[in-house]
Amino acid sequence: MSVPEVSVTQRKSLAPTTWQARIEAWQYVLLAAICVVSGVLRFYKLGAFSFWRDEMYTIRDSAGVLSRQITDMPLSLVLTHLSLEQFGTSEWSARLAATVIGIATIILLYFPIRRLLDVRVALLTMLLLAIVPWHIYWSQNARFYTSLLLFFNLALFCFHIGMEEDKPVYLIASLVFLGAAVMERLVALTFVPVVTLYWVLLFVLPYEKPAGWRWRTFLIYIIPGLIVGIPFMWPIVNNLSGAISNFSFINNNPVWILAGVVFYMTLPIIVLSLAGAWVLFKERSRTGLLLTITATMPLLIIMAASLIQYSANRYAFVSLPSIIILAAVAAIRLFDSRTKDNRVLVLAVLGLLLIAPLADNALYYRYQNGNRPNWKAAFAWIESHMESDDLVAVPERLLGDYYLPGKTKDVAALNLAEIADGDQTVWFVDDLNLEFQRPHVYTWLNDQAIIDAIFDVHVQARNFTMRVHKYEPATPAGP
Repeated sequence: MSVPEVSVTQRKSLAPTTWQARIEAWQYVLLAAICVVSGVLRFYKLGAFSFWRDEMYTIRDSAGVLSRQITDMPLSLVLTHLSLEQFGTSEWSARLAATVIGIATIILLYFPIRRLLDVRVALLTMLLLAIVPWHIYWSQNARFYTSLLLFFNLALFCFHIGMEEDKPVYLIASLVFLGAAVMERLVALTFVPVVTLYWVLLFVLPYEKPAGWRWRTFLIYIIPGLIVGIPFMWPIVNNLSGAISNFSFINNNPVWILAGVVFYMTLPIIVLSLAGAWVLFKERSRTGLLLTITATMPLLIIMAASLIQYSANRYAFVSLPSIIILAAVAAIRLFDSRTKDNRVLVLAVLGLLLIAPLADNALYYRYQNGNRPNWKAAFAWIESHMESDDLVAVPERLLGDYYLPGKTKDVAALNLAEIADGDQTVWFVDDLNLEFQRPHVYTWLNDQAIIDAIFDVHVQARNFTMRVHKYEPATPAGP
C-alpha cells in the first residue's frame, strides 16, 4: 500500500517551532545575505586567473552570435557578447555573464525548492550552492555551465510542479526552459531519461500518483516537446558524423569521472545526499524520487560514455542542485533529531557541510590558480625573456594571440626539421594536452630543447602542466 506524500498545504498547516517561524519570517533577509556571500565569492579574483582553451572558444563564438538563427543563440553567448562589447575583452568581462547567472541562480531556484519542500531546506540548499567549489568554479569561467544548470533545473522543477499540482502551464514552462538548456549544450538532453525513468518508477513502485498523473499531462508534455525539439535537433542529426568525430577519442574513465564529481561537490555533501535520498525513499516521497534520479542519472550516463568517447565530469554539473537538496534534507532532519546527549555530534557533522567547501575554496583562490592551467604566467615569462625576432610556438593559437598578439605560431604548423636547421630561437608552451595531441613535438622538445620555466598547478591528484621550453640553435664552431 502506498504512503501519501505530504502536500504543500499540509506542510504549511503543521505548527512550526519558534525558531522555524523566525526563519520563515526572516527568509528574504537570509536569502539576500546568501546572495551577498555568493556575489563576494564569485567576483573575488574574477579577472585574476588565466584564460584556458575553452574560454577562448567562448570569446570566438560570441562574436557572431547575434547573427545566428534564434534556435542557435544560447543566452550565455549573447550575454558574453554584450559584456565584451561594453567592457572590452578581458578575463573579467568574458566571465561576467557566467558570474551574474551564477548569482541569479541562488534567487531563481529558491522559490521552486521552497514550494516543493520547505523554507529551511531551500535556504540551506542556497547557502551550500553559494559556497560549493564546483558552482564557484563555473561561475568564474567564460563558459555556458551556469546557464545550463539554471535552465535544466528550472525545467525540472516546473515539470515536477506541473505533475504534482496538475497545472499544464508549468509543463509548458518546463519545455521552454528545457529548450533554453538544450541551446546551451546537448548534454541537457539527459533530462529525457531522467523524466522517463521517473514516470516508469512511479508506475511500478508503490508511490501514490500525483494529481497530474493523466493522459492529458503526458500528451501536453510529449507532443509539444517533439514538435519544438525538431528545429533544435535537426542541425545535429544532419551532421551526426561530424558531431561524433569531435568526441571520438577516449580521455577519461568512470572512476576518474566519479572522483572529480566528489571532489568538486565535497565529500560531506555527497555522503549526506545519500542519506537524504534514503530518508525520502523510505517516506515514498515523489520529490525525493525525482531528485535522486536527477542526482545520479546524468552522472551514470557520463561515466558510461567515458568508456567509448570523450567525456568530462563537468557534463554532470546539472545534477548539482539535486545532490545539494538531498544533503540539505538530511541535514535538517538530523538537526531536528538532535537530543541533549548528541547535540555536539550533530552540530559537528553539520559543520562539515560548511567547513569542507570553504576550505577547498581557500585552496582554489590562494594556491590552485582557480583550478586551471596558468597560461598567463607562461606567456608573461616568455614576453619578458624573448628577443624581438624569436618565435613562440603554442598548442592553442587563440590563447597565444590574446596574451602575445602577433608573436605566436600554432605548433601544428611548425616544421621541426626547418627549425633544427635554422638559426632562430623558438619558445614552446607545453600544456597538459601536448603529450598526447602532438606526441612527435613532445618527444622533439625533450630531446632538443630545455625547460626554461615551470608553472604547473597542482589540484589534488591532477596536475595542470605548464612548461616553457626554449630551443636555441647550436652555435657554429669557430675556425
